[in-house]
Amino acid sequence: MTIPRQIAAAALLSALVVCTAWAEPNVPEPKPTADETDTEHDRERHHHHGDYEEIIVSGSATERSRFDLLQGSSILTGEELERRIEPTIGETLAFEPGVSSTFFGRASSRPVIRGLGGSRVRTMVDGIASFDASSESPDHAVAAEPLTLHRVEVIRGPATLLYGSSAVGGVVNMITERIPRSVPDRGYDFDAMAYWGSNADDRAGRGSIDLGTGSFAFHADGFARAADDYEIPGHAESKQLRTLEAASGDAHESTSGKVRNSDLDSHGASVGAAYLGESWNLGASGTFFDSNYGVPGGHAHEVGEEEAHGDTRIDLEQVRVDLRAELDRDLLIFDRSELTWSWGDYEHKELEGGVVGTRFETDGWEGRLEFGQKSWKALDGAMGLQVTRNTFDAIGEEAFVPRSTTYNIGVFAVEELDLADWGCEGWLVEIGGRYEHQGVDARGSSDYSGDTFSTSGGVRWAFAEGWQVGALGYRNQRHPVATELYSDGPHLAIGGFQIGDADLDAETALGAEFSIRRQGDRVAVGVNVYYTAYDDFIFLAPTGAEMDGLTVFRYGQRDAEFYGIEGELHITLWERAGYSLGARTVVDAVRGRFQSGGDLPRMPPVTVKNRLELQSPFFDFGIDVRWAAKQDEIAAFELPTDSYLLLNLDLDVRPFENHPEISFFARARNLTDEQARISTSFLKDVAPLPGRDFRLGAKVAF
Repeated sequence: MTIPRQIAAAALLSALVVCTAWAEPNVPEPKPTADETDTEHDRERHHHHGDYEEIIVSGSATERSRFDLLQGSSILTGEELERRIEPTIGETLAFEPGVSSTFFGRASSRPVIRGLGGSRVRTMVDGIASFDASSESPDHAVAAEPLTLHRVEVIRGPATLLYGSSAVGGVVNMITERIPRSVPDRGYDFDAMAYWGSNADDRAGRGSIDLGTGSFAFHADGFARAADDYEIPGHAESKQLRTLEAASGDAHESTSGKVRNSDLDSHGASVGAAYLGESWNLGASGTFFDSNYGVPGGHAHEVGEEEAHGDTRIDLEQVRVDLRAELDRDLLIFDRSELTWSWGDYEHKELEGGVVGTRFETDGWEGRLEFGQKSWKALDGAMGLQVTRNTFDAIGEEAFVPRSTTYNIGVFAVEELDLADWGCEGWLVEIGGRYEHQGVDARGSSDYSGDTFSTSGGVRWAFAEGWQVGALGYRNQRHPVATELYSDGPHLAIGGFQIGDADLDAETALGAEFSIRRQGDRVAVGVNVYYTAYDDFIFLAPTGAEMDGLTVFRYGQRDAEFYGIEGELHITLWERAGYSLGARTVVDAVRGRFQSGGDLPRMPPVTVKNRLELQSPFFDFGIDVRWAAKQDEIAAFELPTDSYLLLNLDLDVRPFENHPEISFFARARNLTDEQARISTSFLKDVAPLPGRDFRLGAKVAF
């Protein structure tokens, strides 16, 4: 992203803010919330991305709407989530501001937030770690199926105070209904959805049932998904890679039409139950997840004097248990208490030519105790304790990390002060801190032990009806993880020999974020500008050397900086007699570079995402256009990524007037069959995004 592009992005976002004043000069009364006569279907359809009034549970220790949150945030729920569903959480969130993905084929794709990914973005299920190995390597899938999610919340930027150093880049909280929070009014609720996709012969479906009587509620759900190798326009290898190979004399025949070894087959189920009393509740759930998928872009490598070949597949299984207890009554200085505890047992086997090469095992638990304070004059807040223990092991001749156990304990407090009582109407100050101790015991290597302290402070000013500006400053620290410390071996997913550094120190980030938001009846707009400077930023980069026929990748530390701008505009263009026409525009741009000079690898480009949607009582029709600029500001040994433009269409039909809960849908993905590559992916030069895809499906609920 060049300086002119940054100026253009800033100018466009400024125009979004200005146009809101023009589009809606008179501030209307706030929109009413869904009343008691609304059905769950109605409430889902009332939600849209521009609604900053919706409460977000992941971004604050106190109940707060998106409008009041200083950091950038996104919510996907209801019909909007169903329209966006892809096989992975990374691609499901691809239309959100500031979000890209690690795209490692259709089965494995983790979110990248503001250019940060891996162990800097915390993926959670119901507020607790996802208990998988997805942060260790991009070919490792997140152990969660988007089909079964009730809601997804994204915090863009540090959420370290609430969730620890692994959230220094952001949080993705995948919220389920495994542990019920209410008893169905009729005593039961049923929901099911299924669809078929043309590109890879996709077959996917889910079903759930909720039962309840008195104060007891029960839940069960299941899903299944299968797909063949996905189709692409043109060559699997990029023209930049083919040109480079031809110049070096390593040219070979590039596959085209399909990405080989990109099929997937997954299924899973959950059961849960809860007692829901007047002032307390207690619940538990159990979940099983299984996935078997191919890893595209296979690499041959030397082992001694021999060369190993064969497509790589991953056979993944996870069992997870969750417990939740809530107390909604006074306890000392608190009026709310919540205890959550989860245990996960995860294993995946990497198969080469059908033979187990490496087995990864993760076994761990996490407990979180949070207290909400009683409001005292203008002061409100929360504090809590979080404890985690996780054992990670790689077994086999190609295991590139030793067995290690990581334990972490953190305490945090977040306070906010409303200054209205001091004559400063519309002003609110928030401040918080977190202390964290982490230790890593590694077999055959020196152990790691360290302490970090993170803090942040911010101010919001509601300077007019429906308008708000905010400023946030923060200092966050992140511990190195076992992979960064102890890697030493071939890592075929990235096509390299990966080497860690046991002497890595915790990295420290100093940054600031500024926001302006407008929430009206017809127009909603939000713009966030941010800057973060890292001391001892930990990164993985190729060295140019080779070992066992593989490029050497080594972890190191250098000072770095990230800065960017992102914005979102939602406007209702026309509304009459149950029909409405709305438009949404999302713009984001981020730059990541070393302070001494040079760009960081795998950074996202400038992106613009637009949607035009017509809603009616009987059908909804939408057009999505997603444009990404060329990414040519790249690190050493990295190839540039071409720009692309993707066009998607979607149609939802509710043919039965008295049964709007029954619907049919059609989706067209990448309608123009554009070749698109994700610059944040290790596989960008050998595995583009899927080509044209048509989907047909149905949903029923009662």
